[in-house]
Amino acid sequence: MNGQLKKISIIFIMIITMMLLFASSLMGYEVETHQAINKYVATTTLNGFTLDDYLKTQLGMQNGIKTSFQESGLFFSSTYIVSDWIGWGGWYEDKPVWYCPYLRSINHFINPMNDSGFSGLWGTNYFQGMPADAWALSPAGSQYCGYNSWNDVRYYYYKALTATTQADHDNYFAQTFQGLGQ
Repeated sequence: MNGQLKKISIIFIMIITMMLLFASSLMGYEVETHQAINKYVATTTLNGFTLDDYLKTQLGMQNGIKTSFQESGLFFSSTYIVSDWIGWGGWYEDKPVWYCPYLRSINHFINPMNDSGFSGLWGTNYFQGMPADAWALSPAGSQYCGYNSWNDVRYYYYKALTATTQADHDNYFAQTFQGLGQ
């Protein structure tokens, strides 16, 4: 019995060591990868649909995905083209601003067996997340560390279309496209 326990202990230690050595290759996509995926989707034809054509024909944006919008915040101002705003959305969803590190990304999971989200660290419910579909469809203004649910983005889009100033128009379109990326 003692020899068998020793073998099990050695196997357990080897498994833990392997997990620690290869942990970086087991992690999900890096934020740069999500940003690149978003930009790729924004600039590629998918099932005959291109965002570029849609923006040109349906919204009258002559430059399509190369249309630039400026978002003016309290402490910053950023100007990017549409495809970059969508890309940055992928970045900020995975790694939001400094005061809220990685708290949004715990809501990026769904267990198809029971429609639950992230069960928390080691199944303890500590840092438990919402199911991804519920997170994405949250009511407007209800997400933490930024409001970028589908309902928030629809509101930004509406505000962009009905804005009375160029600054508001640009700001809400920037939020729309970043929110789509998120």
